[in-house]
Amino acid sequence: MEKIFNKLTFVIFSGKYHVKLNLSVVLGILFFLYLLVFHYNWSFFEAFSFSVSIYVCIFFHELGHYWAARKVGYPASYMVIHLLGATLFVSKEESDPKKEGFVATAGPLVSIILSFSFYNLFLVTGADFLNYLAIFNFIVFFINMVPVYPLDGGRLFRALLLFFLPPDKATFYSKLPTVIALIVLAGLCVYELYNRDFISFLKYYVIAFFLFSLSFSSSSNRSYDH
Repeated sequence: MEKIFNKLTFVIFSGKYHVKLNLSVVLGILFFLYLLVFHYNWSFFEAFSFSVSIYVCIFFHELGHYWAARKVGYPASYMVIHLLGATLFVSKEESDPKKEGFVATAGPLVSIILSFSFYNLFLVTGADFLNYLAIFNFIVFFINMVPVYPLDGGRLFRALLLFFLPPDKATFYSKLPTVIALIVLAGLCVYELYNRDFISFLKYYVIAFFLFSLSFSSSSNRSYDH
């Protein structure tokens, strides 16, 4: 699966910031288009604009991490935008808790600023589209603060552990909540299969697959996920 993922990933620009785009983003946009047009009766233009905008917001969230990493000399290599969000890959794990905490905080800060900005634009214009973007960015902020590695909350948890433990042990213990999350997701997968709800099963399976891949694959110590 990792080889297939890499084959579908293309560089969109490089230089100080090296950013790649995985074609799975197209599936995400098509899914939101289908959901919004056929289930919520949005116009095609509104649905398409919203679907693209959420990935743009995700890009800026991850760019916040990337900027912070470059600012403090954090070992960031490149960033990939994909179906479930974006991932900043690093060449090695950071051992400085202050740098880890600073980089972990930058992404959620961007999301909360975007949420506040879109909401204020909504108050001025009355455009529901902007209100939904405000809600989306707040949800992104909230989910990323869950202490599950390698989400931002998990990285903040690791930063806290670095004050008391060496880097390898801090990474190990920061993954324990991830194991719990994976067990819960596995239970949900079994439950949805029992109820013959394949769509819900697929949703939980995909989330579990990406979470497991980013946390425990050969590159598990080199990802910074959103």
